[in-house]
Formats: sequence, C-alpha cells, structure tokens
Amino acid sequence: GVGKAVVNSPLVKTAVAGNDPNVGRIVGAVGSFLGRAAPQLDLGQCTMAIGGDTVFEGGSFRLSPTREASLSAHLRQAQQESAP
Repeated sequence: GVGKAVVNSPLVKTAVAGNDPNVGRIVGAVGSFLGRAAPQLDLGQCTMAIGGDTVFEGGSFRLSPTREASLSAHLRQAQQESAP
C-alpha cells in the first residue's frame, strides 16, 4: 500500500539518507500512490504528519523554517536510533 510506495521511493530514500526533510518527496510518493489507488480522494480532507509535526493539511503544505528544523532533527535521531 501507501507505506510500501513511500519506502520504495528513490527520492524518499535520498531524503532520509541525507537527513533532508524534503516533505515534498514524501508527500509526492503518497500522492502518486493515492492517485493510482484512489483517484476520487479529496486531498483537502487529508492530513499528513512526520515526527508528530503536521506537514500537509487541507490540501496545502504546513511548513515553516522552525518546522523544517524540527523535521531534520527527527530524521537525524531516527537514523541514529536505527544504526547498529
């Protein structure tokens, strides 16, 4: 499903490996999957959060420099926690 589409996305893998919270890559992977699986879905009714921060809501991105810094820190921490 949608999770598999996100983790298999080369652009998402690049964002995670580079600690780059480019949420457009993640939302793009989700949107691409949903566009194929549920083309009638109203994105205005969708919300997406990463690390507890809402990044997409009501059909629009919800980003700020502070939120992007928080997302970057979240990705760095997640990478450190998964390291052997």
